[in-house]
Amino acid sequence: MRYFAFGSCIESEYDLGPLPLVEDGPVAVTLTFSTATKLAVPPIKKLHSYLAQARNINIYADGQELCLQVEDFIQFYFDWKRQVISCFMTQYAGKLLIYYWILQQALPIYLLLSNRVELLHAGAVVMDGSVVGFLAESGTGKSTLVEHFLSHGHSFCTDEHLVLPRGGKGMVAPSIPYYRPNRNVEDLGVRVSEFSSVQRPLRALYLLRAAPPDDAVRTCALQGSAAASVLFGHSLYNLANQKLPAYRPVLRKRFEELSQLSAEVPIKILHVPRSLARLPEVYGCICEDLKEVLH
Repeated sequence: MRYFAFGSCIESEYDLGPLPLVEDGPVAVTLTFSTATKLAVPPIKKLHSYLAQARNINIYADGQELCLQVEDFIQFYFDWKRQVISCFMTQYAGKLLIYYWILQQALPIYLLLSNRVELLHAGAVVMDGSVVGFLAESGTGKSTLVEHFLSHGHSFCTDEHLVLPRGGKGMVAPSIPYYRPNRNVEDLGVRVSEFSSVQRPLRALYLLRAAPPDDAVRTCALQGSAAASVLFGHSLYNLANQKLPAYRPVLRKRFEELSQLSAEVPIKILHVPRSLARLPEVYGCICEDLKEVLH
C-alpha cells in the first residue's frame, strides 16, 4: 500500500492504519518488515542514547549507515541508496507500538536526514486557507489550544510535527491525522476527520508562554536573531551533530532555511493564562492578531 505521511508518499507492506492513501506518484521511502525472536546487535558502532516515551533509544551509525533501536523490541535500518527503512521486530512489538514508533520517530527522522523536509515541534491548524502554528514544550497547552481551534471548525494540520518541505518557500505539508490531547505514553492519540491533506502557506507562528490565570492575553513580535533562535530551539530530531559527520549538510541546511523562515514568517510570543476558561479569549486574540498579519 502507498500512504501519505509527512508530505511524502510512503510504501509499506505492513498496514499503517488510517493514513491518507496515494494512488500514484514518486515514493519517498519503502518500509519492509521482518520478525525475529531476538534483535541482532547492529554491526556498526553505538553513538548516542536518549529517552523517548520512557523508552531507551540507541543510535548506531558509521558513515552513512544508521540504525535506530527502541530497547529490545524494534530496530530501524535506514538504507539511503535504496530508499528503504528495514524494520526488525520481536514478539513484544504489538501493532499499536509499531504504529507509534514508525510514525513518531522512524519516518520523520528518515525524511529529515534525507534532506526532504524540515521539522518543527509545533501544533498547527488551518485558518482561512493558511496554516497557523503553535510552538511550545510538551505539556504546556499546545494540544489543548489545537483542540479548541478544532471545536471552532478549523481543519487540523499537525499536533507535533510541523512539516516544511525543503525549498518549499514557507509551505507546510500535512503530517499525520492524529493529535494527542492526553499525552499517553506510546499512543498516537485521537484520529481527526477534518484533516488538511494538501500543502498550505505558513501564515504565522506563536510561541506559547504560560501566564498566571488572571494575566492579560497578549502577543509580542519577535524579530532577527530572537525569532531565529525560537525556530532553532523547536527543531525536531537534532541528530545531525558532530557525532554524525555524514549528516552535517543537513544541519547546515536547517540553519539556512530556518534563518530564512524566521525573516519571512511572523513569529510572536503569545501569553496564555493558565485557565481553560480563558481559551475563548486566547482564540479571539489570535483571530484579531492575524488580521494585522494580513496587512
